[in-house]
Amino acid sequence: MTRLLVSVKDRNEAETARTAGVVWLDVKNPAAGSLGQASTGELQAIAQGLDQGILLSAALGELADLASLPVGWPWSRLNLVKVGLAGLVKAPWQAMIQTLNPKITELGTTLVLGAYADHERALAPLPEDVLAFAIQAGMPALLIDTWCKDGTRLLDWLDSSRISELLRCAQNAGIALALAGSLDMESAQRLLPLHPAWLAVRGSVCKDGLRTDGIDPDRIKSWLHQLDSSAG
Repeated sequence: MTRLLVSVKDRNEAETARTAGVVWLDVKNPAAGSLGQASTGELQAIAQGLDQGILLSAALGELADLASLPVGWPWSRLNLVKVGLAGLVKAPWQAMIQTLNPKITELGTTLVLGAYADHERALAPLPEDVLAFAIQAGMPALLIDTWCKDGTRLLDWLDSSRISELLRCAQNAGIALALAGSLDMESAQRLLPLHPAWLAVRGSVCKDGLRTDGIDPDRIKSWLHQLDSSAG
């Protein structure tokens, strides 16, 4: 069954999403891009307010901009942290990840890569290349998202057949693939038959559909109903 991941920016949003029935919360700063790094204070507050049954992850930002790891994060409470590869298409990103990965492991959590469907304008590696590396490195999951939040959606950049092949390769390798990228209900109807592990949303569960606005619990419940219906 495909499950729902909701990105939140503060403790109030986290509580709203949890109360609505979400079991995986991802903390980010939506005003700072696709994988905008979460605030230390907000992340601490969210972690303190959640029971252990809720999966919690956080966005580290883009690897190219990551001069050092954040201080004060509740690392051991995080099930995983995500990092993007924008700007690294011509850089030794594989070696950079191999350097970062053990540091994340030592902090008590798991590193997951963010691949971009709009990789050309992000100057990022192909999603297929990122998946191949994740498989080789034994990573448990991979996120495919859109880098530029300009109203275009995941399916505007990757067609269903390509996503299906990525999912097949990920599933064969035991990797959970999370799909994101300004997803809406129409996107869900097209993606759910492909059986991704997770659909990750932000804007479509915010008031007026704006990713920088607050979370709307009714929108979350509509998404959960859609996923439940598809599993029935």
